[in-house]
Amino acid sequence: MECGKPGIFAWAALEPEEGNYQFEWLDRIMDKLYYNGIYVILATPSAAPPAWLLEKYPEVARVDSNRVRHLFGGRQNHCFTSPIYREKVKNINRKLAERYKDHPALIAWHVSNENKNLYSC
Repeated sequence: MECGKPGIFAWAALEPEEGNYQFEWLDRIMDKLYYNGIYVILATPSAAPPAWLLEKYPEVARVDSNRVRHLFGGRQNHCFTSPIYREKVKNINRKLAERYKDHPALIAWHVSNENKNLYSC
């Protein structure tokens, strides 16, 4: 059995604007993988917040030990304690789960495992 892992840093492609979800491209990938005998571990995109999120809600960005808030562009630029970040992650994850929970290619979920970002916020 072969396995692919799409979606891990795809938040901006899945939700290019707040509340505007675009899953059609991922539908095609999931369908093609399954058609070709490849199963999927679908990743949540929480480690790569989109630009619109940090532009609209700058308090979501992490703050380093020198109390400097990071700008958009880096991976894991989010604060786990931000209620807005947690709400937006819950929303995108729920949409993914609702859409793909019964897809025959899906065999597991990869929930973000990159928790080294424990900066103050």
